[in-house]
Amino acid sequence: MGENSEKSPDIKLINVYHKIQANNKGIVYTDSRAIQNRNRTIVTHSKSKNIAGLQFADFVAYNIIKLEGCKVEKQITDFMKQIHRISYDGGRPISEKDQRSFWGMRVLPSYLRMENLISENKTLKNAYNNIKKERNKQRKIILKKDERILQLEKQIQMLKEKNEYSSNREDLKCILSIHLKRYID
Repeated sequence: MGENSEKSPDIKLINVYHKIQANNKGIVYTDSRAIQNRNRTIVTHSKSKNIAGLQFADFVAYNIIKLEGCKVEKQITDFMKQIHRISYDGGRPISEKDQRSFWGMRVLPSYLRMENLISENKTLKNAYNNIKKERNKQRKIILKKDERILQLEKQIQMLKEKNEYSSNREDLKCILSIHLKRYID
C-alpha cells in the first residue's frame, strides 16, 4: 500500500479531517465553522519517515489511551501516572471544571460509542415518556376512583340519615302505640 493510496492511514486521516471541516461529520463537541476558522489544512508525515517527535507523541498518546481504558490497577505504569499528573490544566484547580475544560487532554468517545449513547438516550427518553403516560393514566384512574368513593360516602351518609329517620319513626310508632294502649286501657 503506497503513501498516496486511498487506503493509506495518512490519506484516511486527511479525508476524515476534510469531512469534519466541511460538514461537521463525526464531531459532537464543536461545529465545522470553528474548525474552519482555526485550521485551514492538515499536514501528515508518513510513519516511514520515523520522525522521533512523532514517535514520542504516538507513544504518549498510546499510554494515555491505555490509562483511560485500563481497568486493572496493576497494569497502570509509572509512566502513565506521570503523564496524567503533569498534563497541562491551565493552572486551574480540579474544582473549576468549567475553566479546566479548556485545557489539557480530552478523551472523546468514538463515533460508534456516541451512536450507542444516542440510541440509549432515545430508548431512555421513550421509556420516560411511557412512564409519564402511564402515570397520567393511573392518576385519571385514581381520580375516578376518588370520585366514586365520594359518591359512595354521600350515599352511605344518605342511607344513615334515612336509617336514623326510619329508626326515629319506629321509635315514634312505638311510643304512639304505648300511648294508645294506655289510652284504650
